[in-house]
Amino acid sequence: MTYAEWMRDWIQAPHALPEAFAIALWGDDPAAFSYVISQSEGVGYMWMTAVAREHRSKGLGLAAKVHALRAAAKLGLREV
Repeated sequence: MTYAEWMRDWIQAPHALPEAFAIALWGDDPAAFSYVISQSEGVGYMWMTAVAREHRSKGLGLAAKVHALRAAAKLGLREV
């Protein structure tokens, strides 16, 4: 997947909530991310949470997921 395809499908898609895309860094490197998308009015879906293999078991996935869920709540989603 190219960067342009990723932007189109993940960030610019009609269901996208870029504000609810959380990236956890380990130093300067992305180590984990989590993403909530819009499913319907006030309802979201936890699309994905992923952690780079070398950074698993450090709590980064949980931190990214919590951050994405809090961002979704600030956007007005009442259910995920």
